[in-house]
Formats: sequence, structure tokens, C-alpha cells
Amino acid sequence: MSNLTTVQIREFINEIVNLKNSSFMQDLKLYDEQKYFNILNTTFANFKLNYESMFDIIVKEDNIDNLYLMLDMKDKIDNGSNKKEIEKEIAKKLADDFLPAPKK
Repeated sequence: MSNLTTVQIREFINEIVNLKNSSFMQDLKLYDEQKYFNILNTTFANFKLNYESMFDIIVKEDNIDNLYLMLDMKDKIDNGSNKKEIEKEIAKKLADDFLPAPKK
């Protein structure tokens, strides 16, 4: 499982998000957060083992748009786009999202 394609990674992300956002899991998170995380950790143990940082982002964050952005950019690079241009695009997007606009 350690060399999944971005398509396969997206499929796992969707499965994790769907389980995480189910009403059962949302209720469980409120009343027994440890059990909530245990279920996610055991259900997706192999994915967590091979993609631990990504798994932690998916499980702990509500907004995973930047994760999708990185996968989109990886696809572009894999399909022949210029890596330096992609890096600039990512840097600009992240700067726009996280740095305050200069005062005029």
C-alpha cells in the first residue's frame, strides 16, 4: 500500500472523510473521543501506517483543501508539468491563503 496513486489516495481520503463525518462518528467524537480515534485508526490502519502525516491531517482537520491542492499539483508534475512552475503556484496559493494582504 505504500505506493498508492493519487487516485487511490483520494479514494482513501473520501472513505475516511465519509466515516469521520457520519452521524454515528460525530456523536461518538463528542462523547468518547478516544473511541472515535480508535475506530478511525483501526479501520484505516494500513493507510495510517504508510501515510501517517496525511492520515493525521484528514482525521484531525475539518478543512483539507490544501491536501487536495498538493495532490492536484503532484498529478500535474506526474503528467509532465514544470516542477518549478508548480512550486511557484503552490507558494502563491499558500501565501494568498495564510499571509495577510499588504496594507495600502
